[in-house]
Amino acid sequence: MDESFAYLSVVEDNRQKGKIKPQLHDIVLLVLFASLGNVEHWDEIEAFGKAYESALKQYIPLENGIPSHDTIQ
Repeated sequence: MDESFAYLSVVEDNRQKGKIKPQLHDIVLLVLFASLGNVEHWDEIEAFGKAYESALKQYIPLENGIPSHDTIQ
């Protein structure tokens, strides 16, 4: 996981800093894990995150919780 965070830390995040709380690496890894679980749609990714939040927190910081499907999209 540390290698994934290191790799994702070099990706430029162009979102407005003051308005967006979820970290980009949290979103990317959430989508990756959900995709591995055969989840396809944004609202399903959010539901996946909420259902498995405690398990995901072992691998992803998720300091601001599970992002909404709009943020994930």
